[in-house]
Amino acid sequence: MPTPSTTDLCLGIDPGLNRTGYALLLRTPDGPELREAGVIRSTAGKSLAQRVHEIGSGLREVIDDFRDVQAAGQDRETEINKAQAYRNEILPQARGEAANITQQAEAYKARVVANAEGEASRFKAVYEEYLLAEEVTKKRIYLETMEEVLQGVNKIIIDNEGGSGVVPYLPLPEVQKRRGASQ
Repeated sequence: MPTPSTTDLCLGIDPGLNRTGYALLLRTPDGPELREAGVIRSTAGKSLAQRVHEIGSGLREVIDDFRDVQAAGQDRETEINKAQAYRNEILPQARGEAANITQQAEAYKARVVANAEGEASRFKAVYEEYLLAEEVTKKRIYLETMEEVLQGVNKIIIDNEGGSGVVPYLPLPEVQKRRGASQ
Protein backbone atom coordinates (compact mmCIF):
# COMPACT_ATOMS: atom_id res chain seq x y z
CA MET A 1 0.00 0.00 0.00
CA PRO A 2 1.49 3.35 -0.94
CA THR A 3 2.33 5.78 1.81
CA PRO A 4 -0.25 8.55 2.04
CA SER A 5 0.72 12.16 1.52
CA THR A 6 -0.06 14.76 4.15
CA THR A 7 -2.93 16.08 2.00
CA ASP A 8 -4.66 12.69 2.35
CA LEU A 9 -4.64 12.93 6.14
CA CYS A 10 -6.90 14.76 8.53
CA LEU A 11 -6.29 15.40 12.23
CA GLY A 12 -9.52 15.65 14.19
CA ILE A 13 -9.46 17.21 17.66
CA ASP A 14 -12.08 17.18 20.39
CA PRO A 15 -10.73 19.94 22.65
CA GLY A 16 -11.05 19.85 26.37
CA LEU A 17 -8.98 21.42 29.12
CA ASN A 18 -8.13 18.17 30.92
CA ARG A 19 -8.37 15.69 28.03
CA THR A 20 -8.22 16.24 24.30
CA GLY A 21 -9.24 13.45 21.95
CA TYR A 22 -7.67 13.16 18.53
CA ALA A 23 -7.96 10.99 15.43
CA LEU A 24 -5.80 10.73 12.31
CA LEU A 25 -7.93 9.91 9.29
CA LEU A 26 -6.84 8.91 5.80
CA ARG A 27 -8.93 9.90 2.80
CA THR A 28 -9.58 6.89 0.55
CA PRO A 29 -11.90 6.36 -2.44
CA ASP A 30 -14.16 4.33 -0.11
CA GLY A 31 -14.28 7.09 2.51
CA PRO A 32 -12.19 8.05 5.54
CA GLU A 33 -10.05 5.36 7.15
CA LEU A 34 -8.99 5.64 10.78
CA ARG A 35 -5.22 5.45 11.14
CA GLU A 36 -4.74 6.39 14.80
CA ALA A 37 -6.83 7.69 17.68
CA GLY A 38 -6.09 8.57 21.28
CA VAL A 39 -6.34 10.99 24.16
CA ILE A 40 -3.91 13.67 25.31
CA ARG A 41 -4.22 14.50 29.00
CA SER A 42 -3.22 17.78 30.56
CA THR A 43 -2.29 18.25 34.19
CA ALA A 44 -5.13 19.54 36.36
CA GLY A 45 -4.40 22.54 38.52
CA LYS A 46 -2.11 24.23 36.00
CA SER A 47 -2.95 27.49 34.36
CA LEU A 48 -4.99 27.47 31.15
CA ALA A 49 -1.95 28.55 29.10
CA GLN A 50 0.13 25.68 30.52
CA ARG A 51 -2.62 23.11 29.83
CA VAL A 52 -3.09 24.40 26.25
CA HIS A 53 0.68 24.20 25.83
CA GLU A 54 0.68 20.57 27.09
CA ILE A 55 -2.12 19.69 24.67
CA GLY A 56 -0.28 21.41 21.79
CA SER A 57 2.95 19.57 22.67
CA GLY A 58 1.03 16.28 22.78
CA LEU A 59 -0.51 16.95 19.37
CA ARG A 60 2.92 17.85 17.94
CA GLU A 61 4.24 14.57 19.33
CA VAL A 62 1.38 12.66 17.66
CA ILE A 63 2.10 14.43 14.35
CA ASP A 64 5.86 13.82 14.63
CA ASP A 65 5.31 10.14 15.43
CA PHE A 66 3.00 9.83 12.45
CA ARG A 67 5.56 11.50 10.22
CA ASP A 68 8.18 8.99 11.44
CA VAL A 69 5.82 6.12 10.59
CA GLN A 70 5.09 7.73 7.25
CA ALA A 71 8.84 8.14 6.52
CA ALA A 72 9.45 4.49 7.49
CA GLY A 73 6.68 3.47 5.09
CA GLN A 74 8.28 5.51 2.32
CA ASP A 75 11.69 3.97 3.11
CA ARG A 76 10.09 0.53 2.91
CA GLU A 77 8.55 1.34 -0.47
CA THR A 78 11.89 2.71 -1.69
CA GLU A 79 13.72 -0.46 -0.63
CA ILE A 80 11.06 -2.65 -2.26
CA ASN A 81 11.41 -0.65 -5.48
CA LYS A 82 15.21 -0.95 -5.34
CA ALA A 83 14.94 -4.71 -4.80
CA GLN A 84 12.52 -5.06 -7.71
CA ALA A 85 14.78 -2.97 -9.95
CA TYR A 86 17.75 -5.13 -8.97
CA ARG A 87 15.74 -8.27 -9.67
CA ASN A 88 14.64 -6.88 -13.03
CA GLU A 89 18.29 -6.17 -13.87
CA ILE A 90 19.82 -9.42 -12.59
CA LEU A 91 17.26 -11.97 -13.77
CA PRO A 92 17.66 -11.22 -17.50
CA GLN A 93 21.46 -11.31 -17.10
CA ALA A 94 21.28 -14.65 -15.30
CA ARG A 95 18.92 -16.04 -17.92
CA GLY A 96 21.25 -14.82 -20.67
CA GLU A 97 24.26 -16.41 -19.00
CA ALA A 98 22.33 -19.66 -18.53
CA ALA A 99 21.33 -19.65 -22.21
CA ASN A 100 24.94 -18.96 -23.19
CA ILE A 101 26.22 -21.84 -21.06
CA THR A 102 23.55 -24.11 -22.53
CA GLN A 103 24.56 -23.11 -26.06
CA GLN A 104 28.22 -23.74 -25.27
CA ALA A 105 27.35 -27.15 -23.83
CA GLU A 106 25.29 -28.03 -26.91
CA ALA A 107 28.13 -26.91 -29.19
CA TYR A 108 30.63 -28.96 -27.18
CA LYS A 109 28.34 -31.98 -27.36
CA ALA A 110 27.96 -31.59 -31.13
CA ARG A 111 31.76 -31.21 -31.52
CA VAL A 112 32.49 -34.31 -29.43
CA VAL A 113 29.87 -36.38 -31.26
CA ALA A 114 31.20 -35.21 -34.64
CA ASN A 115 34.79 -36.05 -33.62
CA ALA A 116 33.70 -39.48 -32.38
CA GLU A 117 31.79 -40.17 -35.59
CA GLY A 118 34.81 -39.02 -37.63
CA GLU A 119 37.15 -41.27 -35.65
CA ALA A 120 34.76 -44.19 -36.09
CA SER A 121 34.54 -43.65 -39.85
CA ARG A 122 38.36 -43.38 -40.09
CA PHE A 123 38.69 -46.59 -38.11
CA LYS A 124 36.22 -48.33 -40.43
CA ALA A 125 38.17 -47.12 -43.46
CA VAL A 126 41.48 -48.37 -42.02
CA TYR A 127 39.85 -51.65 -41.06
CA GLU A 128 38.51 -52.14 -44.59
CA GLU A 129 42.02 -51.45 -45.98
CA TYR A 130 43.43 -53.88 -43.43
CA LEU A 131 41.08 -56.60 -44.63
CA LEU A 132 42.26 -56.02 -48.22
CA ALA A 133 46.03 -55.82 -47.51
CA GLU A 134 47.02 -56.71 -43.93
CA GLU A 135 50.81 -56.34 -44.19
CA VAL A 136 50.74 -53.04 -46.07
CA THR A 137 48.22 -51.60 -43.63
CA LYS A 138 50.19 -52.81 -40.58
CA LYS A 139 53.39 -51.23 -41.93
CA ARG A 140 51.59 -47.96 -42.80
CA ILE A 141 50.03 -47.76 -39.32
CA TYR A 142 53.41 -48.50 -37.74
CA LEU A 143 55.14 -45.81 -39.78
CA GLU A 144 52.42 -43.23 -39.10
CA THR A 145 52.57 -44.01 -35.39
CA MET A 146 56.37 -43.76 -35.27
CA GLU A 147 56.24 -40.49 -37.17
CA GLU A 148 53.75 -39.11 -34.68
CA VAL A 149 55.67 -40.39 -31.65
CA LEU A 150 59.12 -39.29 -32.85
CA GLN A 151 58.01 -35.96 -34.29
CA GLY A 152 59.19 -33.86 -31.34
CA VAL A 153 62.28 -35.98 -30.55
CA ASN A 154 65.67 -34.45 -31.30
CA LYS A 155 67.34 -37.64 -32.61
CA ILE A 156 68.68 -38.77 -35.95
CA ILE A 157 67.87 -42.33 -37.00
CA ILE A 158 70.17 -44.11 -39.49
CA ASP A 159 68.92 -47.10 -41.44
CA ASN A 160 71.66 -49.71 -41.69
CA GLU A 161 69.64 -52.01 -43.93
CA GLY A 162 70.85 -50.20 -47.04
CA GLY A 163 74.29 -51.24 -45.78
CA SER A 164 77.21 -50.12 -47.84
CA GLY A 165 79.65 -51.28 -45.17
CA VAL A 166 80.75 -47.68 -44.60
CA VAL A 167 80.29 -46.19 -41.17
CA PRO A 168 78.49 -42.94 -41.77
CA TYR A 169 79.92 -39.78 -40.20
CA LEU A 170 77.47 -37.13 -39.25
CA PRO A 171 78.55 -33.86 -37.62
CA LEU A 172 75.75 -34.18 -35.02
CA PRO A 173 76.65 -31.08 -32.97
CA GLU A 174 76.41 -28.92 -36.12
CA VAL A 175 73.11 -30.55 -37.15
CA GLN A 176 71.72 -29.90 -33.71
CA LYS A 177 72.88 -26.27 -33.80
CA ARG A 178 71.19 -25.75 -37.18
CA ARG A 179 68.04 -27.34 -35.88
CA GLY A 180 68.04 -25.12 -32.80
CA ALA A 181 68.55 -22.01 -34.94
CA SER A 182 65.68 -22.89 -37.29
CA GLN A 183 63.21 -23.51 -34.46
